[in-house]
Amino acid sequence: PPHQNDDFDNMQQAVHQCNPENATVVAHVCKFASISRSAVTDPDLPSVSPDDQSSSIMMGIARVLSGTLRTGDEYYMFGPRYNGSCDDIPKQKIRCYLLMGSSFVRVNSIPAGHICAIYDLEKLQLKTVTLSDKKECMPLRGFDFGLQPLVKVNVEPVNTSETETLERGLLKLSLADSSVEVTATAKGERILACLGEIHLERSILDLETVYCDGNIKIRTSDPIISFRETTAWFPNEEDFDSFRNSKIPPLRQTIIPPYCDEEGLEHAYKGRCRAVISGRGCAITIRIVPLPRSVYECLKSKK
Repeated sequence: PPHQNDDFDNMQQAVHQCNPENATVVAHVCKFASISRSAVTDPDLPSVSPDDQSSSIMMGIARVLSGTLRTGDEYYMFGPRYNGSCDDIPKQKIRCYLLMGSSFVRVNSIPAGHICAIYDLEKLQLKTVTLSDKKECMPLRGFDFGLQPLVKVNVEPVNTSETETLERGLLKLSLADSSVEVTATAKGERILACLGEIHLERSILDLETVYCDGNIKIRTSDPIISFRETTAWFPNEEDFDSFRNSKIPPLRQTIIPPYCDEEGLEHAYKGRCRAVISGRGCAITIRIVPLPRSVYECLKSKK
């Protein structure tokens, strides 16, 4: 924990007991969702027609763990990687909304044990947020599904004047979908990474119709292919006996991925790589070694 003191111990006890009264306020935003403006009841937001489905806002879905979350109060915002070493913690006022089916109704307070929505947190650019009224907080980390994006494309607006709209939409998409990764290159390209082709198509559709308010057309590039394994031989792999008896990881293993991510590069040994499947139910290990020279010559001569 970031701080070992009485306040932190009291906070732990309040969260454990889910105490709504006279306790430190702790709430955790586990995900973000894009909500149609017509489904939100709030007199302070600009009014829209009930038939207008194009306008949307981002809401953080949160559970109040202790204390009572109140609209208009200021709270500290902790990201999942906060470790207590930084004193410059962002702090801002919030608005609380009660989930009523598909509608979101603004309320003045939400006690511990309830699920609510919080408005105007996307500026933090965090996929999970822990709120508290004290700095001595224990930020919670989001759940790791173990999924890695496979398909990457470069996205850009058809009309270059809509670049800022696209950037805001990409931010909303990355917050709403934890399996999406958005990065920028030194050339100014915006790379969208998704789990597969269907996921990519759905993400592009949501980006155009929901997160960019339905007023943008997006152009995508061909899938970006990462450089992976090759069949080229390195000098230290030509002789099978020396390769098998060597105590040093082969040259291929030190410059070409993948190697064993869990053990690290210094433990990469004899062309071995290991990958953990989604859900961490099991792992697949693959090892590639050169054929003995005699076998190679036999296959080459077709005898």
